[in-house]
Amino acid sequence: MRSYRILLPYLRQGLLPLSVGIVFLLSVDFLQLSIPRFIKGAIDTLTAKPGAAQGLFKYVLLILGAASLVFLFRMFWRRLIFGQGRRIEEALRNRLFQHLLRLSQSYYHRTSIGDLMAHATNDMEAVRMALGMGLVSMMDSLVLGSAAIAFMAYINLKLTLISLWPMPLAAFLTHRLSRLLHQRFEMVQGTFSQIMEKVRESLVGIMVVKAYTLQKREEENLSRFSLKYQDQNIALARVTSTLFPLSVFLTSLSLAVVLWIGGKQVIDREITAGDFVAFISYLGLLSWPFSALGWGINLIKRGAVSLERIERILEERPEIADLPGLTAPRLDPLDLQVKELTFAYSEKEKPVLKGVSLEIKSGGSCIITGKTGSGKTTLALLLVRLLEPAYGTISLNGHDIHSIPLADLRQSISLIPQEPFLFSDTIRANLLLARPEAGEVEMEEALRAAAFYDEIQTFPQGLDTVVGEKGVLLSGGQKQRLSLARALLVNPSVLILDNTLSSVDLSTERSIQENLGHFREGRTTIFISHRLVGWEGVDTIFFLEAGKLLEWGSHEQLIRKDGPYARLYRYQRLELELRQGAF
Repeated sequence: MRSYRILLPYLRQGLLPLSVGIVFLLSVDFLQLSIPRFIKGAIDTLTAKPGAAQGLFKYVLLILGAASLVFLFRMFWRRLIFGQGRRIEEALRNRLFQHLLRLSQSYYHRTSIGDLMAHATNDMEAVRMALGMGLVSMMDSLVLGSAAIAFMAYINLKLTLISLWPMPLAAFLTHRLSRLLHQRFEMVQGTFSQIMEKVRESLVGIMVVKAYTLQKREEENLSRFSLKYQDQNIALARVTSTLFPLSVFLTSLSLAVVLWIGGKQVIDREITAGDFVAFISYLGLLSWPFSALGWGINLIKRGAVSLERIERILEERPEIADLPGLTAPRLDPLDLQVKELTFAYSEKEKPVLKGVSLEIKSGGSCIITGKTGSGKTTLALLLVRLLEPAYGTISLNGHDIHSIPLADLRQSISLIPQEPFLFSDTIRANLLLARPEAGEVEMEEALRAAAFYDEIQTFPQGLDTVVGEKGVLLSGGQKQRLSLARALLVNPSVLILDNTLSSVDLSTERSIQENLGHFREGRTTIFISHRLVGWEGVDTIFFLEAGKLLEWGSHEQLIRKDGPYARLYRYQRLELELRQGAF
């Protein structure tokens, strides 16, 4: 139950409506307890003075008044307590989402999205039910049950002790069942996470599923998880379905004993008929506290399991975060220095980068190139602190990258990945994502620089065309150019294009290169590509191989060296000429 401590700030914020709701709830309980007293008075009046209708009318009015107040107060407490449960659910979901946005990339590499979706849906619902119906059931069972027992004891202590004989047995069985409930509900939630991830994976990869006719396999896989989820839910239902019938059964046993012994007491005139009827009424009221106790324990336990799962996420700390008290230095213009940079994705793996040192002056253009797997993308991720280096330093204008706030760093250095992500919205919305205040002229300039403006004019709705899920209505090259235009609209001090033009043809690529030369004059542009032909005009070429920087310089300098770059360049040049028939 310690997991509920994370809710304390929200409970304190909503203390007033929650307290008023509890007052109304307790008022309903005590009004319900008063009704058997009114019935006792009516019956005693009838037995003492048969035909005394005048005396009965008073009790009829009292019962109607109590029932009316029960209706009103119950409506108020449901709105206040359940409403507060909804507000806490909303606040906790927002907190979870905000926390997820701050976590490092490595967390998402080891955690499935389906699992996170399950936390944001099923687990949140379990918490809300615990704060709503669970809280009400527990409080109702304790207050109403205790008060009903007190009234029963006031009427006849001996009969009360006899009627309560099943309570120790009920408490023991409830305790044992609640432990089993906790274990089985945790298993259910874990399997639900697996189902969410399986469905998400199948739908995201729907093109591969269809291309290889894997529908049957995916159906069987999901069916296996669903059957497991069904079996676990049935096992859980065996526990939860025992709690309520158990309480009803034990209450019925008590009622049978009370009817037998209490009936004799009425006959022997040890208690009045009114007392006996009131006692039976109070015993009837106990059936709800007994069953509510089991139901409340069920909901509270479920909420505790879900809170434990949520808390495990909230306890995660981002591996990459700002140091306290950072202030942003001037980063425009921006010189970039890398010294002895070494990086491995885990301690067990070989380093992807090995002692890389390079310097990029402000205002120029360069390309980081090399064969596939040489560490080009890893270097780009390190420059924007999406990864942390094991050894070595990265400096901007002489300032260590760790001394610069992340927000300022990523505003100064923008990375466009090879596989751009587009939201299921319009072209305009995706373009204005990082700079919503940009005007039409600025958008047109950015789109023209990315060689995408003319194509957009052919779309039926132009900039207001909805691109669909992940930009599904656009080709690979169009998505890359829209992503490039989005970055150009911000126009940072340093722009890194990680194979951003890999899906466009050579003619369009060269046109974009020329456009970028004019658009980004005075700012630094870093290209990452394994394709060497077409990049001869950049200021500096950095050639990586197996994680090491083998050589650097201008195209002419590297060709004269006749090293690894020159050999790979001649090979790619010949391959292109053969493909184009220019030999």
